[in-house]
Amino acid sequence: MTESSTSPTKSRRRWPLVAGLAVALLGIGWALWPAANKPDVEASALLKQARVLQARGELVEAEALAAKALDADPELGAAAMLAAECAAGRGEAGQAVTWLERIPDSDRELAFRGRLHAAQLLHQVLMRWLDAEGAYRAALELAPGNVDASIGLARLLGQCGRRREAIPYVLRLVQAGDPTDLLMLLARDNGVIHIEDRLEQAFGKNADDPNILIGLAWHAAEEDNVDRAIALLRQAMEHPQCPVVAHVMHGQRLLDQQRFDELIEWERTVPDEADRFPETWLVRARMADQAGDRPGAIRCYAEAFQRAPESKPACFGLSRLLSEASEATAAEPFAAWLQELQELENEQNRVLFAGQHETVDPLIGLVRRYAAVGRLWEAYGWCLLALDVDSTHQQARQLFAELRQRVAELPLQLVAPGVGPDVSELLARYPLPTFDTGALPEVDPDRGDGDASVATDISFRDDAERVGLAFRYCNGTLGEPTRRMYEFTGGGIGVLDYDRDGMPDVHFTQGHPWDDPDPDGPYVDQLFRNVAATAFRNVTTAARIREAGFGQGVTVGDIDGDGFPDLYVANIGGNRLWLNNGDGTFSDATEAAGIAGEAWTTSCLLADLTGDGLPDLYDVNYVTAPDVFERICPRPDGTPGMCMPFHFDSQPDRLLVNDGEGGFVDATTERLPEHTAGKGLGIALWRETDTGRLNLFVANDTTPNFLFTGDASDGSLQLEEQGIASGLAFNAAGKAEGCMGIAVGDVDGNGHLDLHVTNFYNESNTLYAGVGNSIFEDRTRQWGLEESSLPVLGFGTQFLDANADGRLELFVTNGHLDDLRASGRPYRMPPQLYLWDGGGFVSGDPAKLGAYFQQEWLGRPAAKLDWNRDGREDLIVGHLEDDVALLTNAGPEAGHGLALTLVGTRSGRDAIGTTFTARVGKRTIVRQLTAGDGYQVSNERRVIIGTGSAEVIDELVIRWPSGAVQTFRDVATADGPSLSGGMLLIEEAMLRRLPPAG
Repeated sequence: MTESSTSPTKSRRRWPLVAGLAVALLGIGWALWPAANKPDVEASALLKQARVLQARGELVEAEALAAKALDADPELGAAAMLAAECAAGRGEAGQAVTWLERIPDSDRELAFRGRLHAAQLLHQVLMRWLDAEGAYRAALELAPGNVDASIGLARLLGQCGRRREAIPYVLRLVQAGDPTDLLMLLARDNGVIHIEDRLEQAFGKNADDPNILIGLAWHAAEEDNVDRAIALLRQAMEHPQCPVVAHVMHGQRLLDQQRFDELIEWERTVPDEADRFPETWLVRARMADQAGDRPGAIRCYAEAFQRAPESKPACFGLSRLLSEASEATAAEPFAAWLQELQELENEQNRVLFAGQHETVDPLIGLVRRYAAVGRLWEAYGWCLLALDVDSTHQQARQLFAELRQRVAELPLQLVAPGVGPDVSELLARYPLPTFDTGALPEVDPDRGDGDASVATDISFRDDAERVGLAFRYCNGTLGEPTRRMYEFTGGGIGVLDYDRDGMPDVHFTQGHPWDDPDPDGPYVDQLFRNVAATAFRNVTTAARIREAGFGQGVTVGDIDGDGFPDLYVANIGGNRLWLNNGDGTFSDATEAAGIAGEAWTTSCLLADLTGDGLPDLYDVNYVTAPDVFERICPRPDGTPGMCMPFHFDSQPDRLLVNDGEGGFVDATTERLPEHTAGKGLGIALWRETDTGRLNLFVANDTTPNFLFTGDASDGSLQLEEQGIASGLAFNAAGKAEGCMGIAVGDVDGNGHLDLHVTNFYNESNTLYAGVGNSIFEDRTRQWGLEESSLPVLGFGTQFLDANADGRLELFVTNGHLDDLRASGRPYRMPPQLYLWDGGGFVSGDPAKLGAYFQQEWLGRPAAKLDWNRDGREDLIVGHLEDDVALLTNAGPEAGHGLALTLVGTRSGRDAIGTTFTARVGKRTIVRQLTAGDGYQVSNERRVIIGTGSAEVIDELVIRWPSGAVQTFRDVATADGPSLSGGMLLIEEAMLRRLPPAG
């Protein structure tokens, strides 16, 4: 037998010992049991008594007993909950949160309720928003699908400007079948729940809470108070638990102010966690772009797009830069996708922000549009809302069934996986940028590089009344505004020398009381003759012009090549063509020319587009609907207001080609690309200075701008739409703005024409800098134009060389389209004149510029001319509710220069697109005779090249639209007054100085 074996005898001997030990231990256990469980009994009894006191309203006593119960048994979560309820009932929210935090996780249901209740108290009562976020997240860890916790966290993040982080929680609600209004938070890329007053109140209670600081910084940035936004974000980042989004937003705001040295430090120190935000990569993309690192910018835009295929800035950046890099094939999918994203935005504007709808039918279109760009969860959510309103709607039910299947396995992200262009090849092919201080600009973007002093001797005087230029536009109502759409535009201004006496005359288009068009009444178009550069005389009757349409824009050109300028008038319904008879009279040639149509044409253009030497017509059309001229849209407070463009459909533009026999042929379908329906307000035409390629730009209101380009050298022009590829369709943020006026000129002296486009209130005007080959970059902020243009609504704008020093000033006329003063918005607004200091624009001082700039107006069109022939450029500005202003350049005598009038022979007679390159010492000055001229105007067809103190242009090169080039050397200039006669430049002929007219 081995040692391990146990004999029966030994076993029996051992059993009494083992059994006795067991009995002894059991006895000890029973003896100890009452002592071990005595706290549970006591705690339960205390809790029971506390509940009785709570029911009687004796909250202090109840809370005290619940506290004793919790002390007796720390695992008794019900006692902590009851104590919290009593504290909250007494108004002691902070103490309530302390009790709730003592609920143990072992009771998951009770712990969840406690975390959620704590979050709600921290959020709504105590306003400790960082702690509230933590409590909401703790609650969701215990109950991931809970609707109330998801709503609370989504609202908190939305109130703090943290939309991107709120997305999965909003989508979780949709997944749970909740038709939530939080879908509105996702509708805008920069969406937020607007509670600024509440934020300020929370800031007063908890000034160091990073969530509150981040929310205030969002609002400060939205109001363009970037300095405050940066200060708030930096304060937030000092907190040890600061959300990483503060670092991301800090980079965005530094980029807003072009603080490149600080951006380099930001890039070095930004947490790695920030890389998950597409906004981080957009900042890097813009940094690389401005440093000239196009490959690095493409890579960063691709990184942003990979994280957010719904990002218009990322998509626009890729399309633009790939086009610029001659990668048209790679750019095309992004341009197409951008159009899809824009269509979604248009639909959102129409359905979500255009007031109430009588049925859910508009929502169905929005659902389909969301689905088209892969935003399936939102499509599903809006379908839920539609069924919540009308559960019997058949299309909504059908769509809901389809979408429920499509979202069944989808992750909670905005765009479904695999939707949109693939960027994997770009991510593999393009390198990440490397940033260093030397690679980024160092100039102060608001001041320029200081290589030239700012002109301080510029001023203007309103001479309209003194010289007899008396005209006031009638916008359809003679009394209080009715807030119908046709009332906001104003009328057109056309400058022409109709009698060929060398003096610029002026034609004004006129409206009329909307229901009372009377050709024999006072509300008809007006023609004013310039009398010897000293006065204006109304010659409308003598000129036999009887235009009683509801006038909008006007354009000037020699249609029949007889040397006398003709007029084409844009109207609301039926444009008119007036041929100059050469004897001081005009004839209505509308019917003979075959110009039919009833669209709402806002601006128009008359120039040779096809290259055959004959001027063609382009109509910029606006919006259309059966009730477009009757509809009034309610404001949020229920009062009547003017509708917005997204309330209506786009009206396609129209191209009319001169047939050479006195008529025009509608070539819209033949010569223009498809899908060119914008909501146009302004137009400009120029030729690319390096290639001669035709550029026709249309400023659209809330839809992407158009840039039509083409080569008309063979007479068979086929226009291509290159708005996105050129960089002109959107601003730098990928936003289609409310665009109106256009100014064209070479501002920075790089030989390429730049564009200034005026925009809606709280949208800055946009300065697109030409970099060559029909490519433009948004340099609004760099050139100092953003901040001052946000609080105004711009219409007419012009570049002009006010003192003939060779540098262009910038004029803008402003005024709102609806009277919203009751809600704190300005109605009348002051005009602006910006002065170029060599690297940026600075605002002119109204006190020095003249009395007109010290007043407020409802400004509309602005046309450029030299009416008194003193060699200095003047302005005519139209208004609503006031007479026109004739702003005579009244500063000291201008510098030297050339004033040029052109006659084309091989080119069209008007010679639109002729480019002048003047070399004066080390300076090169580029000017071009353009057409369209912006918002509803036609400028004087005369080019002034200012040379400052230089009495000689060393070399003057003229490039005509036909391709002909003329070069002149040692061209003598004249001082301001001597420019009055100017010079006549005939294609294939020499410069010839004209004697002063009159």
